[in-house]
Amino acid sequence: MSTDEKQKVSPAAIEQGEKESKSNDETSFGSFVDYNCTVLKLVSDLKRLRNFADELELNEAAKRIDEVLGRFEKDKFTIGVVGEFKRGKSTFINALLGSSILPADVLPTTATLNRISYDLNPHVVLQFKNGEKKDIPFDKLEAYVTKLSDESAAIAKTIEEATVFYPSHYCKNNVEIIDTPGLNDSAAMTEVTLSVLPKIDVAIMVILAQSPFSEHERDFLENQLLSVDLGRVIFVVNRIDDFNRLEDVNRTIEFVERSIQKYVIERAKQQFGADSPEYETYIKKIGKPRVFGLSAYQAIQAKQSDDATRLEESRFPAFENDLQKLLTEGRGAITLQIPVDRIISTCRDILHAVNLHRNTLTLESEKFERSYNESSKEITDLKRRKTEELEKVEAAKRETLEKIAPFVDELPGELKNSIEKAIENSEIDPKELNDREALNARLGKLIDNSLIRTSDKQATFLQLQIDNAIASEVERLSDFTRDVKDVMRKIEINFGAVKADSYVTGRGEAWAGAIAVFTGFGGLWSGYKQAGIKGAAIGTAASVGTAVVGGIALAVLGLPVTLPAIIGIGVASILPGSFLAKIAFKKDRIERFREKYKSAVLKEFEQALNKIDLKHKVHEQVYAAFEALREHVGKEVNAVLSDAESTLFVLRAQYERKTVMASTEQDNLHEIEQTTRSIGDAAEHLSKQLVKVIGI
Repeated sequence: MSTDEKQKVSPAAIEQGEKESKSNDETSFGSFVDYNCTVLKLVSDLKRLRNFADELELNEAAKRIDEVLGRFEKDKFTIGVVGEFKRGKSTFINALLGSSILPADVLPTTATLNRISYDLNPHVVLQFKNGEKKDIPFDKLEAYVTKLSDESAAIAKTIEEATVFYPSHYCKNNVEIIDTPGLNDSAAMTEVTLSVLPKIDVAIMVILAQSPFSEHERDFLENQLLSVDLGRVIFVVNRIDDFNRLEDVNRTIEFVERSIQKYVIERAKQQFGADSPEYETYIKKIGKPRVFGLSAYQAIQAKQSDDATRLEESRFPAFENDLQKLLTEGRGAITLQIPVDRIISTCRDILHAVNLHRNTLTLESEKFERSYNESSKEITDLKRRKTEELEKVEAAKRETLEKIAPFVDELPGELKNSIEKAIENSEIDPKELNDREALNARLGKLIDNSLIRTSDKQATFLQLQIDNAIASEVERLSDFTRDVKDVMRKIEINFGAVKADSYVTGRGEAWAGAIAVFTGFGGLWSGYKQAGIKGAAIGTAASVGTAVVGGIALAVLGLPVTLPAIIGIGVASILPGSFLAKIAFKKDRIERFREKYKSAVLKEFEQALNKIDLKHKVHEQVYAAFEALREHVGKEVNAVLSDAESTLFVLRAQYERKTVMASTEQDNLHEIEQTTRSIGDAAEHLSKQLVKVIGI
């Protein structure tokens, strides 16, 4: 964005600013209208706060500030299109562009990040993970960024991202649109999508009209999308053209709006408190939920055929009008809101740290040693408990394997029984014996269907047993994970930063979001809110019954629910129709034919079954599930305890410098506190102005 462009704001923003200046506000709105001056002021404040964060060793806070400063340097406005797989995200972007640029299919397609950027000359640049770049023609994009074939999937794994340059008016003025791989398609694709979330300004979350706002989508919105620095979330309910009645379309949109209000906004209010700064920051990203029902497929078809009536039926123009308004009137405010929120959050962290360090400097020697030893013991005890808890997870894995072993052993017998029943219950007309090839083919299809039904039933049962076991372990671990979260708060209590009577143990989380006091803990808490311990133990899997449905426990750990598919595909390949069509018995009566046919099929089935290690497949799923749980617990606990130990080290070092630096240190802390409060107050005031401009 040029300097001239930075100094421009929309007429709506100016009108709002004039109204604000006429109010009794202490600060004139004129400074906000000068966008460029506001940016310079925010950058200056961020850099000062970053210096304070370095001085107080708040490494995570400094890292977050660097990310926001990096956005200013790039001067890009990034719109990320996110959602579950097979929601029509690529088709939606094609509808925006008015042309079928991105590959789209009924199967999960996107396997890389695809970035749409403006250029008068349409072309594609591939950025490989090894640093190489390559220009390719438009019509070759599918061969590099999809997984519609084994070859393209293999190539996609080597690509960091693909940048599609196209003369779309939406992408003018440094706007970029990012097409992300579908969530829960695979762990690798989910990781690619999550990696880009901290870099986007606005998220468009695409939801399927036929299964609106699923449990996974709710978890993603709460614990992933709203935990990063972004300005706004817009919701799109796609494929409304699949409904026959208009009232069904409207009911679905209303359902999504109510669900967001009930399960996301109200839960945040209970978790943080309606008057808390955490809730205010959280709610600014959603505001009054904007939910658009549309048909991306109808829109792209209408645009390509210049069919104005069909385009109106797709409801796409209503969304485009809102998007255009956001890019022209709301962009500046959203761009500013992200650094403002980061300033407010960092100021809270710094003030907490100043309070803690100041109390450390004034502690008497004996009290310091007692506080230090108590805190060290807390950490040591948690390390010991971590080892014990991980051993219990390992024991639960063995118990699960023992529990499902009889069912796994019975699986071949169940499959054989399904073959026998399919043959025995089949009706055979004597005339069919004259055309054995056709008869064999018909019976083969009956056997195939019977095998698939049986294998799917048994595999689903086994999958539920595994998921139940994981959910039970997550529930069991909840007390331990709560104690791990509490360790930083207990250190605050031990060193007098907070009063003991203000500390309440239990599962309540009202204070948890604001606990980012020590080095790195703000980022760790964000990690908890994602797919880590907190997400598993207190979020999705708080109810074991809920966790069983649809493999939620495994999904929280980033594992696809694959067991039914693995067993089903394996069994389906055992007796292909080409084999069954070759079985023939000459001049046999029906029953004799049936018996010989059954004997031959069972014999062939037994031989083929020996080549497929079904037990190994089941064991792999169990090992993967429990290993993922162990890894999550170990990683999150180690991160918290490591930061806790680092904090104690810093406190010890500060205390030992007390005798020679106490006076200077106190003066420095006072200066940091005063400056931080001043910066924070200004950011709070600006935030209120931005909220009015955005219209939350």
